[in-house]
Amino acid sequence: MPKQLAGSNTASHVLVLPTDNPTVTARLALKLNEYQRRYDPNRAPEQQMGTLCKTAVLSRLLSEQRVVTWDLCRELRATYGSGFDPDAFSNACRVIADYYTTGGERNRGGTGLPPLPASTNTPPSPA
Repeated sequence: MPKQLAGSNTASHVLVLPTDNPTVTARLALKLNEYQRRYDPNRAPEQQMGTLCKTAVLSRLLSEQRVVTWDLCRELRATYGSGFDPDAFSNACRVIADYYTTGGERNRGGTGLPPLPASTNTPPSPA
């Protein structure tokens, strides 16, 4: 069984989506959409490996609530061959883990974790 440590620990082999904060999950879904929009099918994968890795990690995390990082790393290496960048994958894991543990406080650069639309942040009005 893979070792499971808290979210942003770089030694962690499993990333686990917290189940106690639906706001974070919703914001991560918005971030996944942003990553998906960044992908350019006209560019070589190795030129956008950071985006591809972040998309893969976050997609797996949201769909399965956990990511066994070693397994996903092997899958991406098989898919992209010599174009795969293990440093981009490690960075993607760190960035995504920081998003769900601190809201991105330790991440530097990038666009950050998007806020929820205003309509999502307000309770529904009484009928």
